[in-house]
Amino acid sequence: MRAQVRMICDHIASGIQPLQNLYVLQKIGAEKVEWAQHFIVHGFQALEVILLQTAGRYCVGDEISMADICLVPQVYNAESVSQARYIEIDHAVSSPGY
Repeated sequence: MRAQVRMICDHIASGIQPLQNLYVLQKIGAEKVEWAQHFIVHGFQALEVILLQTAGRYCVGDEISMADICLVPQVYNAESVSQARYIEIDHAVSSPGY
């Protein structure tokens, strides 16, 4: 279970979030919104596959973990991307306790 939590944290913290840092986006210029959305969508699609196997009430099972703590700000940051297609992500961040 700890390995699953670490995998999700790494996916978010290394694979999605760094590509949306303000410093990075300032270097991109006019295409920054499309750039950020591309990596959010790509990262969330991969995360959905992971959560189909690990999720209970939260990202990994029925207890809040570091994976949930990493996911919530990423979902908040991704408000420009439609969340409707990410059923498992929506389920995890809509659980009681958030």
